[in-house]
Amino acid sequence: MKWLTDTAIRKPVLVILLLVIVTAFFGYEMRYLKMDPDITKALPPDLPARRLYDSLGTIFPSKEFIMVLYVPEDSLFTPGAIANLAQLTRELEEFPELYNVMSPTNVKIIQATEDGMSVREALDSPPRTDDDVRAFRERLYSNPLFIKSIVSSDRKSAGILLFLRNNADAKEFTTKLLAFLSSYQERTGTAVTAVGKPIVNYYVSLGIAHDMKTFFTSGIILMFLLLFVIFRSIRGIFIPLVIVLSSVIWSLGFMALVNAPLSHSTDMLPILLMAIGIADSIHLLTHYYQNASRFSSSAELMRHTMDHLRAPVILTSVTTAIGFLALNTSNMDSLEQLGMFSAFGVIVAMIWSLIFIPAILTLLKIKVHPRWKKKRAPLSPAMTWYGARLVARRYGFLFSILAIVLVSVFGISRLRVESSSIDNFPPDHPLWKATKIVNTSFAGAETFQVVIEGKEPGAIKDPLVLARMDSLERFVERIDKVGSAISIADMIKRMHQVMNNDAPEYFRIPAPVETVVLLKGLPIPTRSGSTGKTW
Repeated sequence: MKWLTDTAIRKPVLVILLLVIVTAFFGYEMRYLKMDPDITKALPPDLPARRLYDSLGTIFPSKEFIMVLYVPEDSLFTPGAIANLAQLTRELEEFPELYNVMSPTNVKIIQATEDGMSVREALDSPPRTDDDVRAFRERLYSNPLFIKSIVSSDRKSAGILLFLRNNADAKEFTTKLLAFLSSYQERTGTAVTAVGKPIVNYYVSLGIAHDMKTFFTSGIILMFLLLFVIFRSIRGIFIPLVIVLSSVIWSLGFMALVNAPLSHSTDMLPILLMAIGIADSIHLLTHYYQNASRFSSSAELMRHTMDHLRAPVILTSVTTAIGFLALNTSNMDSLEQLGMFSAFGVIVAMIWSLIFIPAILTLLKIKVHPRWKKKRAPLSPAMTWYGARLVARRYGFLFSILAIVLVSVFGISRLRVESSSIDNFPPDHPLWKATKIVNTSFAGAETFQVVIEGKEPGAIKDPLVLARMDSLERFVERIDKVGSAISIADMIKRMHQVMNNDAPEYFRIPAPVETVVLLKGLPIPTRSGSTGKTW
């Protein structure tokens, strides 16, 4: 690296010009930096759950859904509230990004008829009287398959399930949907909000942008104050800030160049680079000021400074970069990206420190600040005092450090792993409030999808498979944290019941062979398989 620093001293204007051009290039690329807070993207690609989630888009027409929470002032079951709900449902059905919209007004009701059965929407026309509302409610609750998902337990609010097409841009649609819901609420006065993974990702992305802006601004201010206390000069403040800002620009621009988005892990990249990248410039400037009174030539002073600190700067930066690259062993994309781009940013800060500092200081006249004439750093007296006490009472310090380590190890054992993004929002956030309502009054805001796949086409229609699917549902529903479970087996059971005069005993999966036993003229249903065994 000696030739690099020598070149910066010999041709400072050219070096600075090249640095400005490259920085401008990466700064332009930052315009294309994307943000992706989806935590599923961070999972290892070979993880079975990740592979299954990715394959849902090819197996089913929709794998993402949003729940719109409709909360009228009084009860849901009033003529006005139902009419407004029906209108909201129709307006949502017009969104081309949606594959399906399910609400209490358009959910399909399976009913028995004289000819067999009928499948129709729960609401034929907006109710005008209380009798109409009562008839609608009875019709809706006669088919309770989706009730927990679309009607609250207290019957005061409704849920509208929106199923996104796989080719729809979830972020763009979420922005569009929230704007529509805000407009609808202003227009009608009815409270509406939304929950679901795309909504969470949208608000998390806003939070990431806000946090980056806050932390970055705070970091710049703190660094400015720190540099002012240490150097008390414009160049002592300006040069380190230029280096850390440039390393951040290069790193974020490089991320955009290779199409790597900001995620819940890499959002801390700027503040990390600011904290780490400033160290080299402080070391170099400190040595520069300590020896400024000995030289009359800026170039000679910089050669002396770089000859003494070039190797330490390189070694500390390279070892730090290697430490970040160790994150590549995590097998999680977002952490691997944090490691790679942090290492890149550290090396960029090192390069800037090795060529920008000698180039800019070579162009400037030597300026000796009075506080540096004694060749002592401003904090030297305090550090000297601390070092003397540390040596004199080394055993006490050692035992104190060991005690802190033991307490820390105990604290590590009590760490709680939390992956819920909702808990990161304050209790007064609309998403937090809506999620709480859905989790207490509906089936729940989180979904767990179980895919059952046969080896042959049509295997899912086998009564034995459907019966075991139904058995799995009943088992899952007994789990304390599960609000509801539903599958195609429930549809089959309901249709079987409807096709048999809506008799309650027929709410089951039909056997491969259905037989009827006549007992004193009364038909009694029995279930038997092809082997003759009773189920």
